[in-house]
Amino acid sequence: MKNLFVLLIATLILQSCNRGSNSTLSQDPIIQEIFTPNEVKSLTKTLSIYQEKILTEIPGENDFIIAYRQYLNHLSQFESVIEAYEEAKINRENYKDIYDEMIGSGLFEAFYSTDTVYLNQASEYGVRYHVRRDGKYAQLLNALAEKDTVYDPHVESLQIVGDFPPWVIAKLIHNNEDYDLPDQKVQLFYMLTLLKPYK
Repeated sequence: MKNLFVLLIATLILQSCNRGSNSTLSQDPIIQEIFTPNEVKSLTKTLSIYQEKILTEIPGENDFIIAYRQYLNHLSQFESVIEAYEEAKINRENYKDIYDEMIGSGLFEAFYSTDTVYLNQASEYGVRYHVRRDGKYAQLLNALAEKDTVYDPHVESLQIVGDFPPWVIAKLIHNNEDYDLPDQKVQLFYMLTLLKPYK
């Protein structure tokens, strides 16, 4: 009887450590509530591309969660988020297939808004991207925050600033152990946050 009790406790602990390991986007009730079936299909495709790209960054590792944590820990060694982005080549050119999929499916506009900004004294203008406070990205973030307080700084930044300052991005990179990465909606949140265009 005692052995059975110990086995039961061990099973519960293991399940709590792997909170979202079996949660795929197409089966997740939160994802189904926020996104249409076609959007879920597009998100599943973009997340799959993203996972493949991360796995190529960590040769010899086939487990995405292990590879992703190694990848984020590597980025955390840099002094600034900008340096980490440059090292990881996180830009629209390197992730063009993901952006193309999101633009083609209409998800890009559901997540981000744009405005024109003055770049320099040469009277050049550029496009700046913002997270839509009323968009589906924000809905995903709010749903995650209802389950876990680790997302509170992200929600507050979005409400107050309308975007994520570098320290919030750095929190995702440096404190990645605080986030339930086996859960695919958390992976989606990471992808959408770290790949958000900044200029």
